[in-house]
Formats: sequence, structure tokens, C-alpha cells
Amino acid sequence: TGAEEARAEAEQSLRTLEPLGEAGALSVGSWRALAEACFAQGDTAAGEHALRGAVQCVRLRAADVPEGAVRERFLSQVPENARVLELAREHGLAGEGDAP
Repeated sequence: TGAEEARAEAEQSLRTLEPLGEAGALSVGSWRALAEACFAQGDTAAGEHALRGAVQCVRLRAADVPEGAVRERFLSQVPENARVLELAREHGLAGEGDAP
């Protein structure tokens, strides 16, 4: 199915990006894609795990933005980041960890 293919591609992407560390710019999209594919397959536990990885990447990158207003735009107006945070809210994960 499409979800199976998307999941396999996202997992491969994350294996490729692993040497760059979790905060690599491309990691956010890979973690998000994996989360969405897992949720589409009904694998909630794996989806939540992947979503936590995406949220962690977004928060680590946001922490590098010193000015509050710019950081808020980074979180709300960069489509990938906004989607990750939206998914986190939908799945009750938005409050986990330290906000930047």
C-alpha cells in the first residue's frame, strides 16, 4: 500500500540521515513522514515514537533561534514545523519535553 511504501522510504531516509544526528534539517520531514505512515497503518505506538522524534528535531532547531518572535515564526510559519506541531497536538504529545 501507499502507507507501507511511505513508511519504508521514511525509515530508509532516517537510516541515511542518522550520522548527521537527530537535529539534521532533513530529519524533521523524515520523522514526520514516518509518523504519518505509521498512523495510516494503525501503528499508533510507532507513529507516536516517530512523532516524538520529529518534535524533538523541531525543538532542538528552534532553540537555536534566540529571538522569541523569530522563533515563533519558525515554529508556526515553516510548513514542516507547523505540521509536526499540529500532529503533536492531535496526538496529545504537544506538551512533552521542554518548549524552546
